[in-house]
Amino acid sequence: MSIKEEGKAVTFNHIVEKVTRDMTFLGEGEPTERDYRDTLHSLVKEGLVAEDRRGFYRGRGIDAYVGGMVATSRGILNRSYYLVYAAERYYPSVVDIMLPYLLNRPLSAIKVFSGKKDPIREVEPIFVRYSKYKPQPVHLTVKDGAGLMDLVHDHCVDFVPYVHGFDGRADIFLVDLDLGDRLASLAGGLAFAAHAAYLVSLILSENGCHPLIKFSGSRGFQVLCRLSGEGRALEFAHLRDAVRGVQMELEARLRAEEAAHGFQDLGIEEPFTTSIVDRRADRSGKILVDWSSMKPEGDYRAPLSLHHRTGLVSLPLTAAGLDSFAKEDADPLALSAGFMDLSFVSRLPETPGEALAPLQGRRV
Repeated sequence: MSIKEEGKAVTFNHIVEKVTRDMTFLGEGEPTERDYRDTLHSLVKEGLVAEDRRGFYRGRGIDAYVGGMVATSRGILNRSYYLVYAAERYYPSVVDIMLPYLLNRPLSAIKVFSGKKDPIREVEPIFVRYSKYKPQPVHLTVKDGAGLMDLVHDHCVDFVPYVHGFDGRADIFLVDLDLGDRLASLAGGLAFAAHAAYLVSLILSENGCHPLIKFSGSRGFQVLCRLSGEGRALEFAHLRDAVRGVQMELEARLRAEEAAHGFQDLGIEEPFTTSIVDRRADRSGKILVDWSSMKPEGDYRAPLSLHHRTGLVSLPLTAAGLDSFAKEDADPLALSAGFMDLSFVSRLPETPGEALAPLQGRRV
């Protein structure tokens, strides 16, 4: 009930279907119709649920009640319902900051449902790429904050825009730093990736770019630039070359720092990075500097989007904030309280495409 919009009715049969599914999975048995009627009557009496002839609604006290459950027992709640609950309370606080990264381009919105095998802990994602399919497919778009919130109320929690607009011209340059499986398991793995993200932002800044660093929402970081201009430097093949050029310079700087930082003492071995996107097992102990989003219909998780699997925010960070970053900082309900100034995200200056040209001249 707490994830339904104000004034939207939920039928008795729908409540029975969802609660019976979860209780059966948990081995709690199947309640009788009288059990459901008595429980709903009790919730109405307590002011948590309202009722009329069309069905049941959010009551006045439901937010405080469910908020207490989320604060103390988040891990045992239905995972997909929690994600929608968090999204509905988080996105209103950041929607205006996100919009520059969503407007005037196709995007995917990831809708979450309860998993078929484990409806409590598993999430089944559905990638919504089109707003309609007939008479021909029409790409999903977000035109304003109200449009984004309409998608959130429809169980969409994660937003993945294209790196180009409808004209096909790239206007996002993305360096995706993804930890290999073994590296991600190391105690210092995330901090190592954060340092790599800082170095990437430094490399880009030294070339006249205006980078934005963000946590991926999972186990890595991304550094992006908003691009302007035209010409060969903005062709996808050259943007991919620029990512590889960044990887080469990043590797050189990490090796130069190794003696001072003792990366190998952490169990991290040279080469520290790779730009080879396949052979996952071969890059288990490395950072993949991934160029694969630099293509037509290439996409990435928008700054400040929730990650549909982790429930964490793809959180933009300043270079100074990287040193102290912990995944707990990306909790959406904590961020919705407004303790962090994120205004720098929407004010990110555009980077002229030609600023990437020196990096495109390097070859792996």
